[in-house]
Amino acid sequence: MAQRLDWYPNSRDDQLHMVKTWNTEFAVKGPTWGIPPQHTTQLVNDAQAAETILDKVKSGERTAADVVQCNMIFKDMETEARFTKKHYLLIPPLTLADYATLLLSLPDEIHTPVSPPTGQPVLTITYPGGPHSGLSNKSNVIHKQNIM
Repeated sequence: MAQRLDWYPNSRDDQLHMVKTWNTEFAVKGPTWGIPPQHTTQLVNDAQAAETILDKVKSGERTAADVVQCNMIFKDMETEARFTKKHYLLIPPLTLADYATLLLSLPDEIHTPVSPPTGQPVLTITYPGGPHSGLSNKSNVIHKQNIM
């Protein structure tokens, strides 16, 4: 199974749970972390709207317009969550316990070593009408050189 690299949850319920958890934590620690109150208010409003429309969409009385509205609200909430993480949660003073509380994966502190490349790159410059254009059978290679 392929490893999922995106930190944002897949399911609507998990997305809503994460943002509601964030809202609870931001009410207490938001000012300490430098999160502006208007941004926290926006996340709270997004979560409330998402919860309301999700309940409606899950019921048997939904319409196509409700589904579209649900998609838009959840997309807005995802945008706000990604903005929040990028601008407020990737910098100290978050602790490892804070990451766990916010349902985020812990930062990778073990760097994977990457060896230098061993291959030799080759640069080929051609002009239109070359062998791959289908216009001529002649090779129109201007310059071919190993780089490095």
